[in-house]
Amino acid sequence: AGRCALELAPQPYPAIVALSGENGDGCWRLAAEPLHAEVDAQRLRELGESKARATPGTGPGLYFALHLLSLIRQSQGSTALRASATQADDEVLIGLVPTAVGGTSIDAWVPGAPLFEHMVVQTSHALALASSKIQSPAQSTPTPGPPTLAAVLWHQGESDADTPEHAAAYGSKLASLLRGLRAALGTHVRVPVVVCGIGGRPDRVPHKDQVRAAQLAACAGASLVCLCIAA
Repeated sequence: AGRCALELAPQPYPAIVALSGENGDGCWRLAAEPLHAEVDAQRLRELGESKARATPGTGPGLYFALHLLSLIRQSQGSTALRASATQADDEVLIGLVPTAVGGTSIDAWVPGAPLFEHMVVQTSHALALASSKIQSPAQSTPTPGPPTLAAVLWHQGESDADTPEHAAAYGSKLASLLRGLRAALGTHVRVPVVVCGIGGRPDRVPHKDQVRAAQLAACAGASLVCLCIAA
């Protein structure tokens, strides 16, 4: 859900929007941190048995979208994003679908668990909404063409680094999540998944190295999955 200070957040950009709401009934808005203010709420924290007390801050979502947009524009022959934040990129529009709930174990995210099912509902709603209309506040007309999932960002695991038993079981549960996610996404079954290796101080996550090793093993055993190591 993001815990970094909000003053470190990147500025909103017209070509990047986010799905609002937490019940699959939201609409598109300009993406701005904290992206998960509505999703990382009491109802979902209770469903996911969250141990977190912190409120959402800056996470990886908006940074990823900006980087992806830069890569797309470079592939189209442009060297950079538009200088003015009031100008939209008519060629492409990126929609973020916030689903993270901080302080949760992977047990809340395996297929059939409440947060996994919520993630699927939110994604399905976003795709349906994008099929009919998706535009940023700076665009006068919707972006043409069918919506495509660009990637799934997975940054979780600190809650499972508390005991050797939880850390040892993490890899098989992550592999189950990846398989279930592919099945649930249907026609988007080939979407890439970016897994972020957990960070954290040793006193908070004493079995961090075990969870990282489990993440690496799960990624090595799945297609279109890559692992990014955090500090």
